[in-house]
Amino acid sequence: MMTLDELVSIVITHIGDLRRCRVEYMKTAVELAKAEWNLKVAQAQAEARAIQAVGGDEKALGTNAEARQRALTLAVAQDEEYRQAWEAWRLAMVGERLAAASVESAKEYVRLLGIVLQNCPEMAAEVPYEAD
Repeated sequence: MMTLDELVSIVITHIGDLRRCRVEYMKTAVELAKAEWNLKVAQAQAEARAIQAVGGDEKALGTNAEARQRALTLAVAQDEEYRQAWEAWRLAMVGERLAAASVESAKEYVRLLGIVLQNCPEMAAEVPYEAD
């Protein structure tokens, strides 16, 4: 059977893991924000290149606003710099979601350890625990 000191040590270790997960999540959230900004810039640049390709007059892209928007969307989708920015954004999004899942998993594990401590009669009186 596990001693109180061993269980407390496990809880402390996993609280540290949770903190590390939170720090990693914040880093990935910053990277995602950067990737979102870079994607917006890449889109604007791709649109500007598409307009320049037709002589600098946006109206040359189509007969009405809807047609022009479709032409810009197609041009952006074919732009290599935009594609690279989109791929970087996609990877940043996946990284952020994985980091968020790691935080939730670590929080749940620490919460469950707290429940174990609270529900072990011989330990409950010795170790106060407050959930996150």
